[in-house]
Amino acid sequence: MKGISPLIASVILIALTLAIAGVLATWATQFVGRTQSGITQRTECIGALQFTMPPSYAGGTMTLSYINTKTVELDNMTAIYTFSNGQVNQTVLGTLGPSPATGFKVVSGLSTRPINLKITATNCEGMFLADTAIA
Repeated sequence: MKGISPLIASVILIALTLAIAGVLATWATQFVGRTQSGITQRTECIGALQFTMPPSYAGGTMTLSYINTKTVELDNMTAIYTFSNGQVNQTVLGTLGPSPATGFKVVSGLSTRPINLKITATNCEGMFLADTAIA
């Protein structure tokens, strides 16, 4: 029985190796691009939301006044209030355009003073735009 020549076998092995390397290089380029895009987005979110006045609570009402200091739009922001009894409430703040967009929100009907306020945005996934104790 005859097999394939060593020269043809070597050419086939080299071609197969190059094809696998090409597939892996394409995947790695796309993976790094997606990862870099996510990191860039989160970096733009750092420090984007600043309070123009500290959040205040009086008589069951929480008042928030804030500004976007960056060029990224803050999509679907949500305020998350934590109370001393462990209860958590959420309030939708909406979308805030790029700098110098400002926002103002009055949340009424709170039975007690929250002890903490966190603000998130859907495009700043995995991080809080604000995380502050309520005085």
